[in-house]
Amino acid sequence: MRKTNVRSRAWTVILAALGLFALSGASGCDGDGGAPRIPHTVTGRTDCLGCHGSGGGGAPQVPADHAGRSNAVCLDCHSVVGSGY
Repeated sequence: MRKTNVRSRAWTVILAALGLFALSGASGCDGDGGAPRIPHTVTGRTDCLGCHGSGGGGAPQVPADHAGRSNAVCLDCHSVVGSGY
């Protein structure tokens, strides 16, 4: 087998593994669209954990399996009702 063939196959394997990693939900999002939607606007609201970390003001509290996640990743899985994103 030529070196270029080996390299090509190696890249194919690497890219396939990365694709499976992304599809597996390893990024933190389950990918099934089942994450609860956000029923309020997020404009000007950047501290999700300010309310949802403690359940303050009646906000649903962040589940235990979200431990260690920051505000920066909330919108990766959760979308605003009616926003289309």
